[in-house]
Amino acid sequence: MLLLAGGVVSLAAAPAGQLLPEFFSVEQTPEQVAGNPVRLTIREDSDAAAVEEWHFDAEGRLIRKEIRQAGSLPLVTQYLYSPEGRLREWFQEGVDARRLWGYRLEYDDQGRLQRSISEGPGGSIEYIEQFQYHTDTRHESVLYNSVGEPMWRREVERHGERLEWRVRQPNGELFSQGGRKYRDGLLQQEEVQDSGGSIIEQIEYQYDAEGRLVQRDMHDASGLIQRKTHSYINDTLQFTRIVDPQDDGESIEHVLTRKDSHGNWIQRVTTRLFREQGAVSVIAADTRIRDIEYQE
Repeated sequence: MLLLAGGVVSLAAAPAGQLLPEFFSVEQTPEQVAGNPVRLTIREDSDAAAVEEWHFDAEGRLIRKEIRQAGSLPLVTQYLYSPEGRLREWFQEGVDARRLWGYRLEYDDQGRLQRSISEGPGGSIEYIEQFQYHTDTRHESVLYNSVGEPMWRREVERHGERLEWRVRQPNGELFSQGGRKYRDGLLQQEEVQDSGGSIIEQIEYQYDAEGRLVQRDMHDASGLIQRKTHSYINDTLQFTRIVDPQDDGESIEHVLTRKDSHGNWIQRVTTRLFREQGAVSVIAADTRIRDIEYQE
């Protein structure tokens, strides 16, 4: 993802073929779970009570997520879909059933996203993004604040396996720019530049012969700031190592992920370490377990 002022300036593929603006965080958009799931629970270890519970409809789409907190009622996020199956609205409610935040999406007759509306507490409008499509490969959008004033205009254009974008201020002045490069459908590089063309952030991806991601390097103007590597032990086990170089050492995160026969992860063991002058200390360790029930 390419960040800008708290949001992301490119588009992400979504179910039913629509495009969603990526300023939505991963925690807010519905995660895809394969295999027609019915119910999913998340626990912090095998004996603990569930900290999250997800419910799906007959098509396997997430419709409700409950985040449970000790000593209080759960936070509930609900997901609503159009008759055509497109994600139409999702919002989170607090313990008093009052809306904390939400998003609404509006589409044209061709299923293209026309407006995305970001809501704050109580359903108050915070931002509206309006999309305009010039061709199949070029579109632009304008982001407005709560009183209808334009904040940014972004232009997105595809050239084969290359995507380019530009973000402009209301007066038309270029604020930032960047793009993505693909090869055989696999993302190879993402880049964010300032208005003068200097690199703010660059991410490079490497894959194995089966098209699985094996390395992700993130750079800024100073050099490498994070390396994430993936090792695939078999079809159900994956080991991930994340290294963040720092002035006084390295922050390291090891993640062992176990998957079920549908390819959904069911156990994730994370260990956080810090290496300083050759000495490694364990900072924290935790386990997440997902129990997934599927349609018979």
